[in-house]
Amino acid sequence: MPNALRIAALIHPGMEILDFAGPIEVFTNAGWEVLIVARDKSPVISQGVVKILPQYDITDCPPADILATFGGNSEEAARQPEVIRWIQERAPGCQVLFSVCTGVFYYAAAGLLHGHRVTTFHGEIERLRQEAPQTEVLTGVKYVDSGNIVTAAGVSSGIDGALYLVERLEGKAKADAIAQYIEYTRR
Repeated sequence: MPNALRIAALIHPGMEILDFAGPIEVFTNAGWEVLIVARDKSPVISQGVVKILPQYDITDCPPADILATFGGNSEEAARQPEVIRWIQERAPGCQVLFSVCTGVFYYAAAGLLHGHRVTTFHGEIERLRQEAPQTEVLTGVKYVDSGNIVTAAGVSSGIDGALYLVERLEGKAKADAIAQYIEYTRR
C-alpha cells in the first residue's frame, strides 16, 4: 500500500470493542494501512473478552497520517504521562486526530482541544466540558469535524465518524461504497 493513508490506532486495556472495531473495518476497507499501537506490546484485553496484540508500542510506531483513539476505560489510559507525551509529539505530524467516544480525553489531556468543537459519549459530555473548558462540546451529533480533529460520539457513532473521514479525504463515492459493503446505513 505505497500511497495508502496510514493510521496509528492507539488501544488500551478495557477499550470498547465497537469503538475500535467499527472504524477499523471502515479504514481497512478504504485500503488504508492500520497500525495497532499501545503503551507497550503486552496483549490488550478489550472489554474483558477480546485479546488484541499490538504491532507497535509508543517507542517504535512509524509515523502516521491519522492518529485514532478509542473509548471505554479511557480515564486511566488518558492519564499515562508517557502516552500523553507521545500524542503531543505525534500530533503535529498527523493530518487528522480522530477519536471515538471517550477516546477524546486523550486529546484533552494532551492539551490539543483548545478552541475546537468536539463531541463524546453522551454520558461524558459534562466531564469533557470540565476537563477541556476552552473547547466547545456538542451534544446530539454523531461526529464533529473541527479541522484537524474529528471526534465521534459513543460506540457505533465511530462508524459514522470513520465513514465521514473517508468521505472527507477520498470522496463520497468511496465512503458510500464502503457503507454498502459493510451493510451500514449512513445518516
